[in-house]
Amino acid sequence: MQRSNVGIPSVLRGTIFERGLDIDWPLFFSTILTVTIGILMIHSTEIGGTWHYLFKQMAAALIGLMGMIFLTLLPYQMFRNYIRATYIFMIIVLISVFIIGTNLRGTKGWFHLGPIYIQSSEVAKVLFVLSLAGYLDRRIQWYSPRSLVMPFVFALFPIVLIVAQPDFSSSLVFMPVTLVMFYFAGARTLHLLGVCLMGGLAAGIPLCSTYFLSLDLGSSEHPILYFLSLALQGGWPGLWLFLGICVTISSVWIVARKLRVYIPSLYLWVTLILIGFGTLGAMAGNKALKTYQRQRLIAFVNPDIDPLGGGYNIRQSQIAIGSGRILGKGYGRGTQSRLGFLPSRHTDFIFSVIGEELGFLQTLVVLSFYFLIVWKGFEIAMSARDRFGSLVASGFATMFAFYSILNIGMTMGLAPVAGVPLPLVSYGGSSVVSSMTAVGILLSIHWRRHLL
Repeated sequence: MQRSNVGIPSVLRGTIFERGLDIDWPLFFSTILTVTIGILMIHSTEIGGTWHYLFKQMAAALIGLMGMIFLTLLPYQMFRNYIRATYIFMIIVLISVFIIGTNLRGTKGWFHLGPIYIQSSEVAKVLFVLSLAGYLDRRIQWYSPRSLVMPFVFALFPIVLIVAQPDFSSSLVFMPVTLVMFYFAGARTLHLLGVCLMGGLAAGIPLCSTYFLSLDLGSSEHPILYFLSLALQGGWPGLWLFLGICVTISSVWIVARKLRVYIPSLYLWVTLILIGFGTLGAMAGNKALKTYQRQRLIAFVNPDIDPLGGGYNIRQSQIAIGSGRILGKGYGRGTQSRLGFLPSRHTDFIFSVIGEELGFLQTLVVLSFYFLIVWKGFEIAMSARDRFGSLVASGFATMFAFYSILNIGMTMGLAPVAGVPLPLVSYGGSSVVSSMTAVGILLSIHWRRHLL
């Protein structure tokens, strides 16, 4: 017999007041256990028994837990009715931080409210996923590359505002989240691959340019490499290199046509346009890179170039993880962290502390929690009752996956040191609260997947 909805307010339909618990317990407990591990490791990194970071992290975790429970009970469809207001509020938050924000660690991206610091970019990333999901939910046709223009403009404003703080590391997550949400919205794979090609050029050219600059090449000894190092910085050498690549690709296309290998001219023009836009993006990125960011890129390519400067963090992190071996040195017994060799041990490099003190086997347990959170996120995206829920879940799952992979990769020297936190583990109240609220929305989407 079907249960009657008479007497139940519409805002409460689909909550605990109408039906029993239908919680994704693996996702819930993985989140709680990961946060608990983070609190324990932050306690382990504190020297002298001040417990300053510990108490703040526990308070943030408690607030995040309350937010996660509240958003689980709250029907997620409510956000779809306020998409425009959500986007406008996000932009207001990112603009107001320039006016009333506080400069912390070189970034004017924080609101100082008494003893509390709120990072604007952490608030923005949750609002961004919700607003972009609502925008894409109303789009039906994705037949041409032009259909990607307006959604990218939609995503570009928060990215520009965060980079201007400047907080380049926090802006990194927006692009992969946007691409994955485009895919779940129905965008063509070929178009998304073209965007990835432009992104690859925009990221790869500054990396190559920085590496060439670190080699201190001479024009007489290495003329070709010296020309490339100048070309990748822009100017006339960059223009000549771009023209040379275009002529080469066009010549190959003409020869192929002569040999009766049919390649549509559209592919030629699209390739040249992608290279052009990617190169322009790389030139702009190259000019915007700060000195410390170039040092991080150099350290990623070869930490031995500057072992006591830009490569110091990576080397100490690798030593910490490697010294943990299979079983670890024991909780609170990590020499790299306790003796101060490992910088940012409670924030960016907390995974190094986990590897040193808990060892390889227990590190695998931590990684399994992240894998489960990401997997359940995409599973919820596939089983959501509507397109909006699917888009929101895919955005949050991508956010967790990107942050986890990038943070763990940089601690092992597999990615540049980008200054991104390890979700739910690194010290930072804003990061913990935003991550737990995102999990709460995922749980809400799972709960209501079968409701009519």
